[in-house]
Amino acid sequence: MLMEEIQSRSQDSLDIRSYLSEEIISKIKKQLNEVVVPEDICHIPSGIGTAQNGKLKANEWLVLLTIYLPLTILDILWDLGPNNNLLFINISAMIQCTQIVGAQSITQEDGELFCQAYDTYQNTSTLLFPNVQANPNHHYAMNIPKQLSRWGPLNGISEYGGERLVGILQKLKTNKLNGTSSKL
Repeated sequence: MLMEEIQSRSQDSLDIRSYLSEEIISKIKKQLNEVVVPEDICHIPSGIGTAQNGKLKANEWLVLLTIYLPLTILDILWDLGPNNNLLFINISAMIQCTQIVGAQSITQEDGELFCQAYDTYQNTSTLLFPNVQANPNHHYAMNIPKQLSRWGPLNGISEYGGERLVGILQKLKTNKLNGTSSKL
């Protein structure tokens, strides 16, 4: 039924500016800054989406999509009224996919659920953002259900640990410390 509703909408009737206006983006940023999380949870930058903060790290993306966005987006879209159902469905599907991929344990049904949620995400993205082309990550994501069934939870085999170690090593000051790495 959901897919029928999505397919029945024509691309001509969708105007992305009505979905992601400056006002909506401003509200999202404001509410993201108001989310309170425990200290051991990664905090996202307060100026998210600005050039001075740069790109989000993998862990910041994960926390944004699994904690911050679910806590903020519902209120914003509710206030905007029923014309934003498609955007709500799109964001909900993206959050659902992220939560499945980041889960500590999974079942066979999770792979099927990921397929359904990702199909919904792709279909609604095509309608909401008709001028945006898919990138290689979108193709990669279509292989996630196979990976889940073969390897189990993906967080144990992700590159996150290695990426984090590289980040820590890059922050070390090494000027004129050749041969003294064991003292660091």
